[in-house]
Amino acid sequence: TPFGPDSDKGLADNNLTHSLTGSYVYLLPFGKGQRWANQAGVVNQLAGNWQLNGIVRVRSGFPLGPTISPSLLNNTMTNRPNLVCDPTLPHPTPQLWVNTACFAQPAAYQFGNSYRTVGEGPHEMNFDLSLLKDFPLNERLRLQFRVEVFNLLNSAEFDLPSMSMGVPGAGAITATVNDSREIQLGMKVIF
Repeated sequence: TPFGPDSDKGLADNNLTHSLTGSYVYLLPFGKGQRWANQAGVVNQLAGNWQLNGIVRVRSGFPLGPTISPSLLNNTMTNRPNLVCDPTLPHPTPQLWVNTACFAQPAAYQFGNSYRTVGEGPHEMNFDLSLLKDFPLNERLRLQFRVEVFNLLNSAEFDLPSMSMGVPGAGAITATVNDSREIQLGMKVIF
């Protein structure tokens, strides 16, 4: 490559070093045939047949690929900056995720010495939860009431920071990749 063989060393843009996704289903121990409130009647109708479900997703951040603007290569290629120190901050914030002072403009018509990827973006952690109850209508038909909560902890999952050095906002995160907490109620007929 024009950057030199060592400069293209780096992680793939879609690399996630750590990624965990898990789901669970738990039938609550209340109602007919269960440990508690297992007598027929009103208590069974209210407390029985509840189920708790969830999805958990935790993963590390995507790699960061720095570029420099303006590119002084006198062609249409994107250039990388010169890397003059370790840009990793001990306590990054959305306002400044990487140390932008560690990137410098290379000399005119020269390729920068930065690796293709340096550091990683914000990690992500999300919890979705649902609680549902079945109401048997007959042997084959049942009505299901559902409460579903997406992004249970209402946590912001930040996008990657701007890695275009030399422009305002370099090193800052300006967007999120998830929605705020959403709660929805639903009824469905299962036959």
